[in-house]
Amino acid sequence: MANPVQVLLLEDNSADAELIGRALTTAGIEATLQRVDSEIDFRNLLASSRFDVILSDNRLPGFDGISALKLARQLAPGVPFIFVSGSLGEERAVQALHEGATDFVLKDRMGRLPSAITRALTEQREASLKRAAVESANQMLQRLEYAARATSDVIWDWHFSSNRVWIGARLQELLNREPESERERPVTTWWCPAIHPDDIPRVTSSLAGAISRRDEQWNADYRLVRKDGTVVDVADKAHLVFDANGQPLRIVGALQDLTMRKSADARFHDLLEAAPDGIVIVDANRKIILVNTQLERLFRFSRVELLGKAIEILVPERLRKASTAEFLAAVELRRVGVVMEVAGRRRDGSEFPAEISLSPLNANGARAVIAAIRDVTERKRFEERIEQERRISALGRLAATIAHEMNNVLMGISAVAEAMRRASKDERQSNSATMILDAVGRGRRVTEEILRFTRPAEAILQLVDLRHWLTAVEPELRAIAGNQVEINVSFPAEPAWAMIDGTRLQQVMTNLVVNARDAMGGSGTIAIALTFDDRAFDDSAGRPPRAGIRLSVKDNGPGIPVDTLPKIFEPLFTTKRNGTGLGLSVVHQIVRSHGGSITAENDADRGAIFTIVLPRVDGTAGETNSAK
Repeated sequence: MANPVQVLLLEDNSADAELIGRALTTAGIEATLQRVDSEIDFRNLLASSRFDVILSDNRLPGFDGISALKLARQLAPGVPFIFVSGSLGEERAVQALHEGATDFVLKDRMGRLPSAITRALTEQREASLKRAAVESANQMLQRLEYAARATSDVIWDWHFSSNRVWIGARLQELLNREPESERERPVTTWWCPAIHPDDIPRVTSSLAGAISRRDEQWNADYRLVRKDGTVVDVADKAHLVFDANGQPLRIVGALQDLTMRKSADARFHDLLEAAPDGIVIVDANRKIILVNTQLERLFRFSRVELLGKAIEILVPERLRKASTAEFLAAVELRRVGVVMEVAGRRRDGSEFPAEISLSPLNANGARAVIAAIRDVTERKRFEERIEQERRISALGRLAATIAHEMNNVLMGISAVAEAMRRASKDERQSNSATMILDAVGRGRRVTEEILRFTRPAEAILQLVDLRHWLTAVEPELRAIAGNQVEINVSFPAEPAWAMIDGTRLQQVMTNLVVNARDAMGGSGTIAIALTFDDRAFDDSAGRPPRAGIRLSVKDNGPGIPVDTLPKIFEPLFTTKRNGTGLGLSVVHQIVRSHGGSITAENDADRGAIFTIVLPRVDGTAGETNSAK
């Protein structure tokens, strides 16, 4: 972002406002915040200043977020509006999105605010480019329509009785000839000799046919040869006049140089090709008449396969949320930017969620529609992740409460069982008390895992060379894996510097090695590899990609069932008989606290691969931290 982001903040809590400003600064977003806490100040600032984004709390004294959203839509349409609230119920969130809110961020998850602002500004910029493309296309086609109706560069008037023609002064300029004193000359001395020899039979035959049929209009495209031998393409548009007996009297025409029109067509083509979305133009019969390269990539069809086909080849009728009748009605009303959610269908038959923005066109009086189609698969996944995080947050709070109460119960049981074990002289009773204590111990471990997941410790990051760290933890990993599991470790020759919490990252590796050992049935081979990736953090918002370090754990077991892969990091999901379903959730949580990511996939040959990607940093510290 070249300039500071102008932010209007509707927030009555100064501490929360400072927290928001700190979150943006930490994320590297330079922003100018103007905070207000009342309706009158909010209205005045909207009317007097321009903002890039609006952030608003949900509840304020004498005012509320939904009312602020409605006011913003009136006074500052198009400016992204993001709710930043301590809580926003599901019904309220749905209403906010319906009223036009861009996004919402919970205050206890403030780390998501910078990405929400960046995404909102990016989408606003893309929408602006799309609107500009549509507007430019409309203007271009309208100019072509006006040019077709108006006189062209060369006006001519041919009288049949004298067989002489009056010609506009621009003819000499068009044909690159010296001006002639006579503006009216025999038609045979300029017109026929100037036409390209290959076009003469077609053009003269076309004009003779129009005269014999008594057509009022005659149009022809052909080539004229200049004095220097170069060729110019022209469009001839003429009106024929007949007497009462149907005899031709005169023909008045306008000769247009097509060079400018072809240049305009080329600019329009370049604009379509530069569009980030798939662009398709459809005529009134729903037939495709133009597509851009991005649409070919999106649907994996070639232009030859699409041109002349019905739009249903890309967006089947059964996959639309609006009928064709509603679509055409919107076009008839000249509504620009009609947005529909559809399911696009690629050439191979696969379907994907798409958003289609429709706007009417008018080309030479013929109705048409230009549609911009965007694949919203990633956006849908992002929305699903937001919903999943919301549910996990609620589940975590509930689980923490249950775990706390269970701990209290287990402590009581433990005390009584311990007293029984010590006081009893009966071996059977003593053994029973011991079994109770063992069960209580297992219960405590489960509640501790739940509490560790719901209330994770803050990561203490230090600059570490991961090669030395991996060498230090390797003996413990081998001990955990057992004698029947072979562990192969590989890493690059150059330092692999990263900011990590060595203890917590060791917990991650321990969990992955134990899972790999169990998946292989206690014997097999585990490969741990440390590699570099220069584009591991490729930023879609336009910033340069950042380098990363990949730490992978691969086993040669049976792999992970396909239906299990999407859920493997979800809390409380487990495939183990005695598992808690929290191990990989905690692993995912720890890796994210390091600013990294973790993925699971099946190897093409055999087994599963877990890959951790961490940001790579410059090794500005000494070797003293390298093994921590």
